[in-house]
Amino acid sequence: MTRRACADRSSAWQIYHRRRSGQPTSSSPALPLPSTTTAGEFKIFSVLCLYDFHSDDPDHLPFRKSEILDVVKTEESGWWAAMRPAHTQVGWVPSAFVRPLTDEMAERLRGLREELRIYDYEAERLYNAAPTSNFAQLYPPDADSQSDENPPSRSFPRPSSSAAARTPSAPSRPCAPRPRPPPTPPTSPMPTCTPPRPTRPPSACAPRPHPSRPCPSRPPSRPKPRPRRRPRGRLAPPGEGGRLLPDDRSSLSRLSVLVERSNVAEPDDLSAGEAEELLGGARPHKGRPDKVKQLTGDEDAQRYHNAKVAALRMPWYLKPDYKEEDVKLNADGSVLAGTLEALVECLTIEPISKNQDMLYQNTFLMTFRTFASADRVFDLLVDRYQMDRSFGLTDAQFAEWKEKKLRPTQKRVLVVLGRWLEEHRMPADDAHVVPRLQEFLSLIVEPPALATTAKLMIASLERLKRPGRSSHRTELLKMDPTEVAQQLCVLEYNLYSKIRPQECLDWTKTQMGRTVENLHAFCATYDKLAAWVKTSILDTDVLGKRADTVEFWIRVAEKSRTFNNLSSFSALVAALSSAAISRLHLTMAHVSRSSHLDALTKVIEPTGNFAAYRAVLQTVDGPCVPWVGMYLSDLVHIGDQHPDTLKGPALDRPLINFYKRQKWADTVSAMLRFQGRPYPFAPDAAILGFIETNLQKAAGKDHSTFWLKSQEVQQSELAHADIRKGLEAAGF
Repeated sequence: MTRRACADRSSAWQIYHRRRSGQPTSSSPALPLPSTTTAGEFKIFSVLCLYDFHSDDPDHLPFRKSEILDVVKTEESGWWAAMRPAHTQVGWVPSAFVRPLTDEMAERLRGLREELRIYDYEAERLYNAAPTSNFAQLYPPDADSQSDENPPSRSFPRPSSSAAARTPSAPSRPCAPRPRPPPTPPTSPMPTCTPPRPTRPPSACAPRPHPSRPCPSRPPSRPKPRPRRRPRGRLAPPGEGGRLLPDDRSSLSRLSVLVERSNVAEPDDLSAGEAEELLGGARPHKGRPDKVKQLTGDEDAQRYHNAKVAALRMPWYLKPDYKEEDVKLNADGSVLAGTLEALVECLTIEPISKNQDMLYQNTFLMTFRTFASADRVFDLLVDRYQMDRSFGLTDAQFAEWKEKKLRPTQKRVLVVLGRWLEEHRMPADDAHVVPRLQEFLSLIVEPPALATTAKLMIASLERLKRPGRSSHRTELLKMDPTEVAQQLCVLEYNLYSKIRPQECLDWTKTQMGRTVENLHAFCATYDKLAAWVKTSILDTDVLGKRADTVEFWIRVAEKSRTFNNLSSFSALVAALSSAAISRLHLTMAHVSRSSHLDALTKVIEPTGNFAAYRAVLQTVDGPCVPWVGMYLSDLVHIGDQHPDTLKGPALDRPLINFYKRQKWADTVSAMLRFQGRPYPFAPDAAILGFIETNLQKAAGKDHSTFWLKSQEVQQSELAHADIRKGLEAAGF
């Protein structure tokens, strides 16, 4: 360190000590350290702030609840000099508002969000709590009572009543009353207190805050017994040297009476039998088992705390294999971060709660491809299933390890692989893993429970390999609207891609025959799809199910719009907004997405020569199946508006109207411009078969059929409404 830095430090601490002793200084009221000095050079320990502390006094250091400060000096007055890490400003803080931390605890809490620090600190404090002897209150402090674990600078002995009377009364200048921390609800009346303002170095008589709560009450004084040496070391419990450690208030009260009467031996000399007879029915105080839940309001946090306590009593060979630094957990035990190996192991260990386990598994299986390959994850799961711990264990330990760790882990590995297979598209997205999975499952022959599970997974794997036969679904409402919309894209694009430009030109002359067969098949699908929608709604007798059917088709229409399948989209919207469906007012009243239909209808309105639809087409970039009705209307309109020939100079030789052909070419090009952009969706034979079957069934129905059926359904709805009104009028 340079000579200038040493001089700056010496100067700063001279100002610091003069201000502590009340001496005026020429510097500002604040206590900055020199720029070359950091908190780490003077830090004694770190503290966690339990409350907010606000003060206008320039000598004080205000802080927020959950902040972590570095203490550079402690005073018996209850005020400590502290500073923030990486800052040079020193100020006084009330020790009753903070709690000392070990370096390890301080480092860990700094890695948490501020709102979680106090919860984690309280949980850790309860976790590490152990009974301590209260015999120290029976004896006066002496030189032998100090230990390395309780340095003098961090202990706060309470003053006697006579000493309190000699305490300096007031500061040298007026100041605002000091803020109080939120009081802890007392079990007996407690005086309120305000932290004293530091004016000069405190003496042994200065009032001192109790280290465990901000506003303690002073214990009553009593006659002191004859001098005797305080026993050093802990008292052994019964069964360890025949000693008993009394640790509750009732026991200490009885011992205090005996001490005053001078008829009890040294506590260290009490045998287990004598102490048991003396204490009678006293029982040690037990903390509340749900203390963490009371502090955090979170049952998962309580379960996590209980798991940590149980882990202390767990043999090493039953504990997780990952290291503590390999994974970061939240206060409730949920995973925040970890190595790949640790994350996979977390999949296979017993969860804290079922909901948390399902959420973690789902998140991992959905996103693991962003940080690992499918082969790597599969290998790690197989390694977990085949793990071996036979070395270094006795026969009894190995049997316990096999029963309590190996078998549960193997069971959970199969559960994870099963979810990957059934719910997260292993055959579709990770097809190369499927043969490896089948080989792995075929090797599981014991124990019987796991072998049975493996056989069921193999059967499921075989079923998923035959989607055309095994996944055929015949009920419309059981299908996924997204899947139906995707397969409509596949069906419509296949027909759209076959249309030839000449067919579009021939359409202006005839809509039937081989010359327009592909265009006719494509346009017929529009009519069939609209008819299927009407049929599925009108043929449903139950009101609630009929409303659900309308809701289903609205969802399919929204997905079709998302996929730019504007042909299916327009057919669906036209059917849903048709008179045969829209007149079913009671049905539409039960549809939660009916307002969405109004917005969809505006896209295909003919207003302004389909201005809204044309605007949508201008924004399309990618696969698309356009609604061609607008283009076909344009072609017919061009043919009607412009003649085929124009009069030339010679009356017998008319000129070909090439402008008309240019207009036709522009329209046909716009109509077929998406033919080279196929959809990425794989054909699903089951769903495509279901769609094509229903389209064929609806093809033979005309508008009059739908109108008559609509009238019938409307009458039943009116009757239903009358019955409902009658029941309501009768008080039902």
